[in-house]
Amino acid sequence: MAEAEKKNIADLAQAVNTTTLRLVLLTIATGGIWAFLYMREKHAQIQEITGFTDPNPKMNNKAQWDAVPIIGMVVLAWSPLLIPLFPAMAAFWPATPYLIAFCWSDFFARKAIQQYAMKEFMFDYKMNSILAFFFHVFYVNYKINCLAEQYQVNKAMRGETPPTAKQD
Repeated sequence: MAEAEKKNIADLAQAVNTTTLRLVLLTIATGGIWAFLYMREKHAQIQEITGFTDPNPKMNNKAQWDAVPIIGMVVLAWSPLLIPLFPAMAAFWPATPYLIAFCWSDFFARKAIQQYAMKEFMFDYKMNSILAFFFHVFYVNYKINCLAEQYQVNKAMRGETPPTAKQD
């Protein structure tokens, strides 16, 4: 591989360029809309850098992402009729399209990042499925931001890089 084509482990974090705290604060300030828009925008960047293609090509189309809020509104409009049929789901019914989109994008990103780390850098990057499910985009963003740091720690533990401090 030519030097100009050589990938850097920090490329993904530089492309995403969002701290997790900023993502959380913007999501709170916008009532949850920012996290959805963030994942919609970053989906293509993650795919481009990692080289991992989404098994569902429809999720690459931004029109599909834009349809999720519309579906959410339709479900919300029909919820008075559907809630008597499914009373246990009454609290979650309007949020269902968003939850499906978040889970799909988060698990796609999780798998893409892990395969990218393994294929390009021979680094087994662990990401917790339970945390990815409960913290969605925040956990994925956090793991993207600390990918380079964890790679350096892993290299040091394997003895591939000399220690930075001199030992007497």
